[in-house]
Amino acid sequence: MWFKRDLRLRDHEPLYRAVEKNENILPLFCWEPSLMADPHMDMRHWQFIQQSIDDINAQLPSDARLLTLHCEVIDALELIAQHYAISAVRSYQEIGLSVTHNRDISVSNYLKKKKINHIESQYGAVMRGLPHREQWQQNWDRHFTTKTYDIDINSVNWVDWTQHNNINTACKNLDELGLFDCHITSQTGTHFSEKSNYYRQDVLDKLKKLNKMQPGGERRAWQVLKDFFDARGQYYHQHISKPEYARRACSRLSPYLAWGNLSIKQVYQSVQHQKQAKKLLPNYDRKQWSRALSALTSRLHWHCHRCCST
Repeated sequence: MWFKRDLRLRDHEPLYRAVEKNENILPLFCWEPSLMADPHMDMRHWQFIQQSIDDINAQLPSDARLLTLHCEVIDALELIAQHYAISAVRSYQEIGLSVTHNRDISVSNYLKKKKINHIESQYGAVMRGLPHREQWQQNWDRHFTTKTYDIDINSVNWVDWTQHNNINTACKNLDELGLFDCHITSQTGTHFSEKSNYYRQDVLDKLKKLNKMQPGGERRAWQVLKDFFDARGQYYHQHISKPEYARRACSRLSPYLAWGNLSIKQVYQSVQHQKQAKKLLPNYDRKQWSRALSALTSRLHWHCHRCCST
């Protein structure tokens, strides 16, 4: 089970399909050197990812853990294959950077050569290779109105990879990567040298103290969404375009959607549920929430729209 921008355990179709087939599952995430060196990526991304990984591990049974390796994906598969017969690699399609697109092609070619099935699930309502957008709304409705792919985490056949010393030694979290070649230039951010986009341990320690950054993780994402529905989002439609008020009124879901702590489907279906629940409120509050949730629904539609024919 290859995790990328889908760092959650609920509404996870590849995981659901693997459990449905009663497969043995080894969950994998790679700190890919090629991606870590990409100028689009930043320390804050990696910190958010590590927090998301920590949250997944905290939810797994005591004998299960997400394997995190500091290497390219093909190298990770080679290491795993020293101890396990890999029958299939399941993952989501990734819509993102050229470096990840090229990596996906390389991994797919490698798996074909090894005669290993690569089973990719559709990312949101994005359908690759469409020549036009004529059926876009129908595709969107079909995807977002189906049930979420949820499992009983404790019933999964998790593979205990910790019994193998070389895999156990290779497993690294962000703190253990020996990052270097950067320095703080101002209070507004971090400047990285041209040599590398890796990061020194002292900078990592400093960034961890920045409590104003939103922490990553699936459970934290649900807390943020609940806070939005409880009160903060009532004036979303009025305040989202006003810098003074948007900081409070916005959903704050962007990083959780970007790294897959939540799926768009989960948010959309939660909004539909809240639309019904808010109808029981007094007239003024009911109208405000109706407009706010309609505005949020509109923005969710746009999330997959620009990529539908890519």
